[in-house]
Amino acid sequence: MCPESKVNSISGIDMNVSRAAWEWQMEKSSADIRNQVRRANRALEAVDVQAKFSIHEGTGEIMVKLEDINTGEVIREIPPEKLLDLVAKMQEMARG
Repeated sequence: MCPESKVNSISGIDMNVSRAAWEWQMEKSSADIRNQVRRANRALEAVDVQAKFSIHEGTGEIMVKLEDINTGEVIREIPPEKLLDLVAKMQEMARG
């Protein structure tokens, strides 16, 4: 599958991944989080994509990187890491 069609296929999944990330911040149960991660990754397998979840060091926000399973190429970041870096820098400047 070419990168452009992967991006188009993933566009429909973006909102669900973003919503799931927000819900994880609201939920405290690790079992619920594991179930949601499994569901998201099953949906992404159809387009040879895997989701990698992490916490942004500067802001503490959940980040999701969608990567091509075959090449390891990052297809999309939700939210973009550069945006979170900018937010962290602005917070640092505001504190003084």
